[in-house]
Amino acid sequence: TETNMSSIAKYLSISDLTKALGSQSARMVWDACRGIDEEPVKATKGALTKSITAFKSFSPTNINHLQKWISLLASDVCSRVIIDSKRNNRFPKTCTIQYYYVKQEGKRIGSSARIPFPTISNYKNNHDKEEIISKFVQQIQETIKGKCQEQIVRLGLCAVGFIYQASTSGQISSFFQASTTSMASSLQIPKQKLKVDICTNLKDVEDSAQNNLQNNLQCSTKKQNDHKRSGVKVQDNL
Repeated sequence: TETNMSSIAKYLSISDLTKALGSQSARMVWDACRGIDEEPVKATKGALTKSITAFKSFSPTNINHLQKWISLLASDVCSRVIIDSKRNNRFPKTCTIQYYYVKQEGKRIGSSARIPFPTISNYKNNHDKEEIISKFVQQIQETIKGKCQEQIVRLGLCAVGFIYQASTSGQISSFFQASTTSMASSLQIPKQKLKVDICTNLKDVEDSAQNNLQNNLQCSTKKQNDHKRSGVKVQDNL
């Protein structure tokens, strides 16, 4: 019995699907069997993958002869993790090893194991990177060997459990600190002179405020005197 999508496309018509599923579901299945999807592609801004994965399938291979494939996958995942960490400021904690092996009767079985992901974000040169990846490859090989003695047919490495690193570049304090430093350096004003200028400006403001207050008091007193004189004159005339 054929149960995959290609068999549906080969043996069932749109009318058969409509009778069984209804018009809307029938059209969706009909299109899916032929790789048709009319839904527009939307940009996923800010959405990050939860894992970085690399897989490889090959003919049945003994664990002792897997080092070439393990090295290839480990180098690929580590290189992509380094790019991701620089771009998104995060780093994985764990590496999930997924492998498939074949039993003697030909049955294919999948299994997995977890190990810590190596710290490769701060390596200083290519030699450090190669040494870290070499130890990573050895750890993967020993982990699989301790769990499986069968012929491996598929192997995958998956970096998961990302931790985001704190960044101070966007903090308000650092912004003002950078702005102040930049302004001081561009103006090239000595601190002592800047302090004197500020004090002088404050003294000028204080003197100006006192003068304004005195002028207002004088004006107010003059008006009161004028009003009194006016009242006296009117009383004399009466």
